[in-house]
This record gives sequence, C-alpha cells and structure tokens, in this order.
Amino acid sequence: MFSKVISAGCSFMFGSYDNEKNHDIRTVPYIKKLTIQQHKKTLGDFIAEKLGVDNHLCLARSGHSNKYAIRKIYDQIINKTNSDRYLVVLGLTAFTRSEIMLGDTNQYHPITISDYHLWWEKGSSEYGSYKSDIPKEKTEKYLDFHYTYFTSLKLLSEELAAQLNMLQSLCNLKQTKLVVFFSFFEDYNIGRLPLDFTYTTSKIFLDKKNIFNLFNFGFDNTVVHPWSSFMKLYDSGYSMSHPYTYDNIICSGAIADYVNNIPISPYQIINKHKPDDSYFS
Repeated sequence: MFSKVISAGCSFMFGSYDNEKNHDIRTVPYIKKLTIQQHKKTLGDFIAEKLGVDNHLCLARSGHSNKYAIRKIYDQIINKTNSDRYLVVLGLTAFTRSEIMLGDTNQYHPITISDYHLWWEKGSSEYGSYKSDIPKEKTEKYLDFHYTYFTSLKLLSEELAAQLNMLQSLCNLKQTKLVVFFSFFEDYNIGRLPLDFTYTTSKIFLDKKNIFNLFNFGFDNTVVHPWSSFMKLYDSGYSMSHPYTYDNIICSGAIADYVNNIPISPYQIINKHKPDDSYFS
C-alpha cells in the first residue's frame, strides 16, 4: 500500500522509554534491560512493521515544535516526484513550542516557555547553536512580552489548524496519506496558555470544515483525546511520562487499523493490540 512511512513530532515520537524511572507508578509491562536499539525504536517503526513497509524516516526531535515538524514534512513531500504512496504520521506537541530565525544566522532555533525560550547552551547538530548579534537578554525580554500579550491558545490553535489543512492539500497532490493526532500530555499547562481540550482545541480541530482528519483513538469526535488520555484507559498509573514499548505497540496497531479504514473503539483497540506479557519477559 505504501512505499514509505514518515513520522514526525516531539520526544513522544522519538523512541521507547521503558527506562524512565516511574515503574512504581505505571502498571503495564516494560522491557527491564532496554538496549539502545530498543530505546531508539519509535512509534513510526512499529507502524511501518504493522503495515509491512520496509522504509521509515523519523523526523521527530525531542522538545521541538509543530512548526518544526510540519516544515520538515513539507521538505520531504514537496520534492516527491514519483508516484509511490507515502504515509505521514504527525504527532502534535505543545502549542507553546515554536521556532525562530534570528538575524542572518540562517538557522532555526527552538523556543518554548518551559525552557525559558531559547536552548542557548546546546550546540549539537540536532539543535544547532545560537549565533546572533542580538543579546540573549533582549531576546528573552521580547519573547516574554510576546507570549504574555500577543499569544493565545485560540490563536495558536487556529494557526496550526490552517497549517494542517494546507499540509493535507499538499499531501493530496503528492499521493501521500496524512495521519494527525495529539501525542502530548492532555494537561500540559504553561503560564497563561492552558490546553483546553473540552472547548477551544476540540472546537477548532474537530471542525467539519477541516480537510485533514484527526485520529482520535476511536473516541467520538466531540472532544479531542490525546495519546495520554488513551493510555489512561489501560494504565491507571499513567501520568506525565513518555511512551513505553507497550504503548507504542498498542498505538501503532490503532493507527494501522485507522489507515486501513477498520472502525474500532478505544477498548477494542486495547484488547486487539495489547502485547502479551511474555513479550517483556
């Protein structure tokens, strides 16, 4: 069906986190001696396996924004010239994450309120390094002012929905199927911008005028359900942690069913795709 799977998003799309120190809280099985290869196995890898696709490209980066993910997907799709079908899976992250280009640096810099805006000290190739004639202090003051007075959840939601509609239009032209879902925490509140999945976000992203379809984990389309709220259906101890291998296996099965137009409810997803405990022995 597809010749290539492309996945994008933040750290939730970037691996399996069985090694996180929250095993006393979570109730699902986990790989006790996680190898580097197992840690690097992403949701996209599991989806590709479920669909029998050998070619998977992961564009996800920890802490990065929806703007970053959409920009990277665009770069892959716009230059696609063959007639092969691609599958793009985009896990949406916190709206308050963004990226900027300062001066003539020709580099994008990830910014987010929780990290006090700019990742100044990180100089790896993944993040780039901050090089600008604009002093750090002035930049931070500008961003404080911007986030405080010129940013709202409604504005960020509407802008993102518009970008997704345009991305869907491009995918339609380029023989590419787009799957979009919320991969981040449902209660990720930062400062003046709390996420409100019961009203603002749901109203905008489930609007029938959108041409993109939001994968909602089998729930009805009255309220947006992020991955974290779905995990709580089978793990009463889940709270603010990255996905384990167990979670990636269930979610990948759900998305594979969605891609294959198999209607399924949230609990049917869990019963159908949860791995046997022997997988983790």
